[in-house]
Amino acid sequence: MNQDQKFIMCDCHSHALVVERFDDEEEVYIALFERGLDGRKLSFIERIKWCWQILRHGNPWNDLIVLDKEKQKELAEFLNH
Repeated sequence: MNQDQKFIMCDCHSHALVVERFDDEEEVYIALFERGLDGRKLSFIERIKWCWQILRHGNPWNDLIVLDKEKQKELAEFLNH
């Protein structure tokens, strides 16, 4: 069982997406990871955005992946491989 894996970091810097394929299976496995800020301090604008998100919805984007066009292309190429 040969494994092919793609790791993509979210542009919000708080999540990561891991997509795995196995040669002998037709399924694709997708894992969403939430990570800390790794000691990075949020900018003032980021803090306001997080506060507004929490006030409006009660959570800070715990189920959202943001991919720029380059990462979208990488993911599409990986899935179509």
